[in-house]
Amino acid sequence: MDILIKELKGNIIGTSYLPVTGQSSFTASSMGKDNRFYGISGNKFYFLKENEDEEVWELHASEIK
Repeated sequence: MDILIKELKGNIIGTSYLPVTGQSSFTASSMGKDNRFYGISGNKFYFLKENEDEEVWELHASEIK
């Protein structure tokens, strides 16, 4: 997904592409317990992705340019 990067005053200073992350289940969302499968620290976007073949969750990182 493409995102807009803005300064504090709201002016657009750039755009970046970030991978789409997993979504919370409908039941969790309806109970107000959304799970976040992503986070941003510094200039990196971290996200969890389910590997269904090996039945594990994998942590991935993508640089925000």
